[in-house]
Amino acid sequence: MSLLLRSCGKVYHTLDVVGKGTFGKVSKCWRGSDGELVAVKMMKIDVLRNQIIKNELKLTGALSRTNIKASHIVQFHEAFRDQTHHYLVFELLEKNLYQLLKENGFMPMAIRNIRTITCQIIKALVKLKELAIIHADLKPENVMVVDHCRHPFRVKLIDFGSASILNEVRFVKEPYIQSRFYRSPEILLGLPFCEKVDMWSLGCVMAELFLGWPLYPGDSEFDQVCYICETTVHDTVYNVVGMLTLFHVDSILLGLSASTISAPVICLFSNINLSHLRPLPFGFPTLPQEVQFLHLEPEGYSCDCGQWWPAWTSDLAYLGYGPPACCSSQPKQSHPHC
Repeated sequence: MSLLLRSCGKVYHTLDVVGKGTFGKVSKCWRGSDGELVAVKMMKIDVLRNQIIKNELKLTGALSRTNIKASHIVQFHEAFRDQTHHYLVFELLEKNLYQLLKENGFMPMAIRNIRTITCQIIKALVKLKELAIIHADLKPENVMVVDHCRHPFRVKLIDFGSASILNEVRFVKEPYIQSRFYRSPEILLGLPFCEKVDMWSLGCVMAELFLGWPLYPGDSEFDQVCYICETTVHDTVYNVVGMLTLFHVDSILLGLSASTISAPVICLFSNINLSHLRPLPFGFPTLPQEVQFLHLEPEGYSCDCGQWWPAWTSDLAYLGYGPPACCSSQPKQSHPHC
């Protein structure tokens, strides 16, 4: 039986539940006023969820007041409520990256498709940084494929329930943010953090698309730290980025100082030998000897210091990961989804 949801002058007919999460469910709905299919996120009102609901309403409202059409962020339509639920109306998207991996038997994704997806997520993170927003829950389930038949591997970032305004939060102890497999060392250790925690998560997502299984599948926070340590203290990583401590790296190569950066994010820039990574508990193969996750576009440029950089690194530089300041050339972006 179809449930009717009413906002100001609009009626939504629920058709099917397309997703469930900790704080609610998402239904596919038909909007009677124009016949458009939309996604309606339904969140039950109670004392425990009120703050989370208010936070998501604030963040989605901030996003709706700016132009995000070219930023690969889900389009927000409206919000309304009744006596028991809050409702957020978004554009309807097809499936998330986890579902896409599952449909393909968790087989590794082709490098060219990982490049396409990653380029789009970077665009979304650039827009969020412009708005001083930290997503804080970047994972395969929160990256949606728009329409895989009509626009293969075109994706958008969703779910701002855990997002934060940068100047409002610097560290979190409880409750934890970020899903465990994608949780950055700053969050694990209760350290001050910034938008770069989303870059850690992006690196983990990239690796998962390549492997078909999570890079750091820790059963607990301690196990998570063990996985991370096993990939970030290898001699090859020292050779690439100069000086690496337990979680922090002074990255001469990237032109950064005292930035936290992960093994998967380091793979954005170099061929890293991670072959020592212990076998995953599910028997899936470990990372190959040379992982070349990204040269998103064949175009590139050389900077004054003589270093060659692939074209897509201009966005990474804006996020704090990328060419040093001396790299002033403007790269080209040729992919239709970028």
